[in-house]
Amino acid sequence: MNRIELNSLDQQQLLALLRAYQLCLIRLGSPTETQADELKQRLKPLYPHASSSANHLLGELLVYLNAEEVVPQTLSLLTEISTQEEQIRAARTLTFAKQNWTRDQQQQILQWLAHARTFIGGKQLTERLRDIREDFLKTLSDQQRQQFSKEIAELDKPLVEAELVPA
Repeated sequence: MNRIELNSLDQQQLLALLRAYQLCLIRLGSPTETQADELKQRLKPLYPHASSSANHLLGELLVYLNAEEVVPQTLSLLTEISTQEEQIRAARTLTFAKQNWTRDQQQQILQWLAHARTFIGGKQLTERLRDIREDFLKTLSDQQRQQFSKEIAELDKPLVEAELVPA
């Protein structure tokens, strides 16, 4: 798969290749450090991508490979992408990022979580946002939870109908 020229692929071919990489990592286990570095170098120039589907797969792969740039790039996407579905996918991907987050990056995701509370949707939307929130909060130390106590408390405040944003 590494012999395939990524820039020569159309969108469907790229999605198929990215999914194949995911399946290899799932079925064959963690790559060696050298393999992970090679794959990161191969995928990093593509992210972010014009296709939201490619962004989703690239984000997941780069998070799995612990690419340093993926957190700031994905946080930037949260403010740039327009649909709440795409934002939710990007935020969900971020909850799996293991590398150290900066305080500013943590602040950004908390701000997005506060904004996401205004999304209008059904039961699954509420559940998905709750899962993202809980998974992100699990990554915080007790000291960080204390530092962000005001922002975390804001996430529990009830919203008035005028604050809600239609999908």
